[in-house]
Amino acid sequence: MKKLFLITILFSFLIIFLPITSLAYVEESEGSDLIATVSPENPKAGEIVTISLRSFGFSLTGKVINWKVNGKPTVSALGATSYSFQLGKPGTTVTVEINLVGDNYIPKKKTLYFQSSDLDLIWQTDSYVPPFYQGKALPSPGSTIKVLAIPVMVDRLGKKIPIGSIFFDWKKDGRSYSESSGLGRNFFVFKTSPGDSSAVIGVEASVNKEKLIAAAGTNIVLKQPTLLLYENKALDGTAYQKTITGEYDLYNSEVTIKAEPYFLNWTNPSSVFYKWLVNGDTISNNPQDPSLTTFRQQAGTEGVGNISVSVGNKDAGQQITNNFIIKFGKSLININGQ
Repeated sequence: MKKLFLITILFSFLIIFLPITSLAYVEESEGSDLIATVSPENPKAGEIVTISLRSFGFSLTGKVINWKVNGKPTVSALGATSYSFQLGKPGTTVTVEINLVGDNYIPKKKTLYFQSSDLDLIWQTDSYVPPFYQGKALPSPGSTIKVLAIPVMVDRLGKKIPIGSIFFDWKKDGRSYSESSGLGRNFFVFKTSPGDSSAVIGVEASVNKEKLIAAAGTNIVLKQPTLLLYENKALDGTAYQKTITGEYDLYNSEVTIKAEPYFLNWTNPSSVFYKWLVNGDTISNNPQDPSLTTFRQQAGTEGVGNISVSVGNKDAGQQITNNFIIKFGKSLININGQ
């Protein structure tokens, strides 16, 4: 007689992708009158597990109970009705064998196979970040996101189960996506909508032959894109250490400004547009790089210029804007068209 117990540990959905460990164990018994209870009910890899025995129809008092772990004898004593051991790391197996002689010299045997599984989730998105940006590109409404499941699952012999033998069942916001699920389908690609603020992703990995299940989930919070402005220098490049905000004093004869649309949808760069204005009038972009525009002081009176730049993605329906005031000693001209 075989009984299957599936114990799945589900962590709360987090924006940070943490591994979710599931433990399955299969119990094999010769006779149904020897009952084993596993504690804790939801053990994790590395935890101490206690197996307690009780009987139905006969007494364990005065019986010699023999325990083996992975084939090695550990305890053999009168009334040894409980035994504790430590689970291994994810991807390992523990076999616990219990033997005793019951009433009328009838042998009793129970074997428990513990298999610890691990499931990690990682994701990436196509939103924009500048070159050498040290952080992670965050998804914005309208972005495409790819989630990858990385399982560590082993069979009873401790052999790693290949991804092609694992069935992946994907869900988004509680809805099953059968078209994205199946054997070996350890990735899930989806596009967010302009009105979305988050996406709750869940996946269950299972191997029916081994009676294994592992599950993981996360809540991916979408971030609105942000437009930041920097000074760009011919020799040093973009000065990312300081953003331009409020007022900018133009001390030199000219300055080049760089617009960086952090987390803007970048699936199709050809649909991205830049629009620069001075005092409400549209000016030309740098023909080689529309994220740059250059201003030069011209002989005349001193004053200020109200600079506005918008960057958008026509396909995703996104547009972000930033403004600042440039103060100059003489009149200001845009030289990108020259």
